[in-house]
Amino acid sequence: LDQLQRPVSQDLSEYRDKRIAVDTYVWLHRGLQAGNAAMDVVTGKPTNLHLNYCVRRLEVLLSAGVAEVVLVFDGCPLPAKLGVEDDRKKRREEARELGLEYRKAGNYTAARKMFTRAADVTPDMAAELISVVRGRQFGPRVRWLVAPYEADSQLAYLALNGLVDAVISEDSDLLPFGCPHVIYKLDLVAGSGRGAKCRAGVSISLPRRMLPEAVANDASPVDPDNEVGEGVCRFSRDSFLHYCVLAGCDYLPSVTGMGPKKAYGFVLRGGPSISRIMNLAQIAGLEFPEDYADMFQRALLTFRHQTIWCPVSRKLRPLLDINEEVHYPTETRQFWGKLYSNPEAERVADGILHPETKMAFQIKSTAPTRAAHVRPARWTQGPVVAFSSAVSQPRTGAALWLRLLDHQPAGKVPWRHSSKRANKAGGAKHRPRPSVISTLSISTRIVATNSLQRKGKHRRDRAAGKSALMIC
Repeated sequence: LDQLQRPVSQDLSEYRDKRIAVDTYVWLHRGLQAGNAAMDVVTGKPTNLHLNYCVRRLEVLLSAGVAEVVLVFDGCPLPAKLGVEDDRKKRREEARELGLEYRKAGNYTAARKMFTRAADVTPDMAAELISVVRGRQFGPRVRWLVAPYEADSQLAYLALNGLVDAVISEDSDLLPFGCPHVIYKLDLVAGSGRGAKCRAGVSISLPRRMLPEAVANDASPVDPDNEVGEGVCRFSRDSFLHYCVLAGCDYLPSVTGMGPKKAYGFVLRGGPSISRIMNLAQIAGLEFPEDYADMFQRALLTFRHQTIWCPVSRKLRPLLDINEEVHYPTETRQFWGKLYSNPEAERVADGILHPETKMAFQIKSTAPTRAAHVRPARWTQGPVVAFSSAVSQPRTGAALWLRLLDHQPAGKVPWRHSSKRANKAGGAKHRPRPSVISTLSISTRIVATNSLQRKGKHRRDRAAGKSALMIC
């Protein structure tokens, strides 16, 4: 996919006033590599290094002018990947034992390396990060969402439905899920002043023919100019998905001797037909398990219909609509993630319940208690947009309506201005924080206030009459 890659500008200018979702487990994994974070986590010692790592990168994105950042977390293990997860757990246990042996022998370099392999990102870490973010009060520019199952399919759904404009991840599975625009290898660093820089990063925008039909047939195609390609980029959506599964994925064990190059040749000649592909591969001397065709079809369905959470309708649903004329056995449907009760799903998505046990997290929140009952603004949808090397124009979204709210110039938000009382008194400028942040979601929300955080009931009541409110 080299021809689809574009370098990300150092100042992140193409993402200014855009909405970006983050595969947050990637950030947490990287944060565990900072200092002794992995060793502390594996040995049960309290640490915040991995959480601070994520918060710093969140602040860099916001300072670069990103309108809204959505932190997306993995949820319950998908039934389709239980075998893969068991293997990973076994390898982590082995690495942990080696790390303890190295540390006992005084070889801390080798021990740190093993502990990094052994450390696992858990839902409890996600809940801790949500609590930290809630306490920092970033306002409506930061959201979070815990997927019912995998974050990859959840991120793809947000992007395909115009709820975000791009996704930051390191997982290539986002492409077979049909995610239109993915940013990989992003190395964020804080710049001078309020600026932000990235040392490296590439973005991939899939051409229209490689997207699901619901998006490919839209009036606003993702990349209308990129209709000619070479190699894998010549494939249709179905052929590309067949290629990804055949070359190797988490939902289907790889066939011995099958690699990306051979998979490309078989799909190029066989098209999106597993029977023709298997015939060509068997002629070439490859052997398949007896039930490979059925498992292959099940993997395709998992990429198409994995269960996700829709933040607009506040319901669980499949990634792509299921053809009701086709009957799928209950076992097959559960393979891509079974549905469960909507009240539980809503609280899981909001980060209140553990996605596996469905029990409430026992983590003390740092958010103001008086704001706990207020929920974030309703999600807004927009067209799937194309990105190019040119600086993109501002679009409607969180950044725009925040500016309109207080009639401020672009790049500023209402709660960063001094209060009238401080200016009249000639005192130091006061920058009150936004008074509302929460994991929940209803349609009414206070976006910014000028002085609600001052003590005293009467002053608070007078200030409420002058506060800027946003009803959406």
